[in-house]
Amino acid sequence: RAPAPPDMTFGDLADYWVKHRAPQKRSGKNDESIITKHLRPAFGATRVRELNVQAVDAFVAARRNKHQKTVANLLTLLISMLNLAVELGWLLKAPRIRKPKVKVADSDFRYLRTKEEIARFLGAARSEGENIHALYATAIHTGLRAGELAALRWDDVDFGRRIITVSRSFNGPTK
Repeated sequence: RAPAPPDMTFGDLADYWVKHRAPQKRSGKNDESIITKHLRPAFGATRVRELNVQAVDAFVAARRNKHQKTVANLLTLLISMLNLAVELGWLLKAPRIRKPKVKVADSDFRYLRTKEEIARFLGAARSEGENIHALYATAIHTGLRAGELAALRWDDVDFGRRIITVSRSFNGPTK
C-alpha cells in the first residue's frame, strides 16, 4: 500500500468517510452531522499524520461543558475514522484515544423499579386500551427499543417457546 501524500488532511478523511462508510451505516446521517458540526471544524485542516493525542485532548477539553456521553459519541466516530485512515495507508498507527467513562444509567432514573410501580404503570396503560397495554407490557418485559417494537410482526412471536425474534427495526436493521 502506498503511503498517503503528506498533505492529506482530516477533511479529506471526512470526505472519504461520508462518501464510502456513512452510506453503509444505519447511523450514517448521525455520522455526517457529527462530522459537520464537531469534527471537521476542529480537525478539518489538520494533516491526518499530525492528528495526535494532544490534539484530541484539546478537542475534549473544549467540550468540558458537554455531556460525557456526547463527547464519548464524538470520540467513537473519530476513532473509527482514524482506524480507517490506517486501513487506507494514510496513517501507520492510530493514536490511542481514551473516551470519558459514561455511567450506564443516570442516578435520576428511578421509575419502574419495583413490581408495584410496573403494575401501576401497566394498569394505567390497560385503561387506555388492550393494544396500548400489550405494547407497554412487551417493552417493559423484553427491553426492546421503540423501533424494534414498531417493527414486530406476529410471525416474530413464538408463544409456545416464549421467544420473540428481533430481526428489524422501524427504521431498518436493528442494532
